[in-house]
Amino acid sequence: MAFSIETLKQVWAWTDGRCACKREGHKHENRCDQVLAWGRRGSPHLMGWEGRHRVPPEQGGDDTAENCEILCWACYAGIPVDDAREENS
Repeated sequence: MAFSIETLKQVWAWTDGRCACKREGHKHENRCDQVLAWGRRGSPHLMGWEGRHRVPPEQGGDDTAENCEILCWACYAGIPVDDAREENS
């Protein structure tokens, strides 16, 4: 399963094109808020980002905007694959 472009654009608008990560231990206080570039999706370079399921598909998560978070590449890559995918509320 993957997010549609429409879903990513909706979440992008909600986050104002900034990283929405609020995880502790990611070397930022509160929300990361890194400015991102739309054309840099999947890029590990400056302003790169990826959309991530809050609840993974294998645990019943769907491809809705409510289950999507936009993360800068550093935050995206800094989350262990087997984490509990804590909610960023």
